[in-house]
Amino acid sequence: DMAFGAEVANSDKNVARMLNNVNQEQLDKFIKAGFGLKYIYKSSDTDETLLTIEADCDRLKRVKEGVASGEIVPYTALEIFQMEIDRYEFPCEIEEGVWMTDGYIKGNTVYYIATLESDITSEDLSYSDIIDMKQGILEGLKETLVGAHKKEMAQKGIRVIYVYKNNNGDEFARVELTADDL
Repeated sequence: DMAFGAEVANSDKNVARMLNNVNQEQLDKFIKAGFGLKYIYKSSDTDETLLTIEADCDRLKRVKEGVASGEIVPYTALEIFQMEIDRYEFPCEIEEGVWMTDGYIKGNTVYYIATLESDITSEDLSYSDIIDMKQGILEGLKETLVGAHKKEMAQKGIRVIYVYKNNNGDEFARVELTADDL
């Protein structure tokens, strides 16, 4: 499940984002040698290719100059999270009896609201249940590109919070992820 389409992935703004993660001295050497770059993001579980971003030498040079001049502004992690949220059609079933009912960004925090077809309450959960939920989320994220935001999430203090509600709309759990968790 792609966070955004190929047109966004291969846009100059996303190539610029990719170049932010490359040692600039190394990048200059690549350009001087006439090399391009190709990033292939793969699922750590299935080894399936999630996304490919390619830029030949001329494009690397053009994007690097565009960023330097301020003409090209790289996508931020929050912009990419917002694109992902915009692509969801809420509510959508993410697993049996679990529905993603909303997603939004407030400040540096990305919220996903999940609703369970159950009357579970916080009293029904132990600390280890919450830890298990967090592990489940992290397992699921291996199939996404969230890991590509780890550095920026750490720098800007971006958090992702999953809020769980029961079928009465009452919150029964909250799982917070930071760059350290990824």
